[in-house]
Amino acid sequence: MRLRSIEKRDNAAVAALIRHSLEEEGLAIKGTAYFDPYLDDLAGYYQATPSSAYFVVEDDQMIIGAGGFAPISKETAELQKLYVHEAYRGKGIAGLLLRHIFQEAKKEGFTKLYLESSQVLKQALKVYEHFGFTALEAPLSFGDSHDAMDVWMLKDL
Repeated sequence: MRLRSIEKRDNAAVAALIRHSLEEEGLAIKGTAYFDPYLDDLAGYYQATPSSAYFVVEDDQMIIGAGGFAPISKETAELQKLYVHEAYRGKGIAGLLLRHIFQEAKKEGFTKLYLESSQVLKQALKVYEHFGFTALEAPLSFGDSHDAMDVWMLKDL
């Protein structure tokens, strides 16, 4: 298993992982990452966005997990598009990604990490709570919110 920054050659596999994950949870709907206009070129998006990063975990040349962050304010980054292939869930892949994201977001000067999720994603919510995210009553306002999400969490880095 290898964790590394996303590359252009990963775009199709990562987009497929994200779309499949959302489809299996009934979240292939407007207001989710499923319809993000840059989903098919995440490498380009994150390379062009200052103070952001996106990572993949590959196993035997297969993308089994992905996730990253981008700024929403000077002190707060948003955890973005953290997904793990269904066959690899429960094996520590999300934790591996999260710890790396925390470290890299701190290096960029962020002191908080925000996320938007759904009550449907019960396993993911347990992972977020385990890693110190706490629930908010409402989303942070920053313009790019996924309005179909109904869980908002924040973590001090």
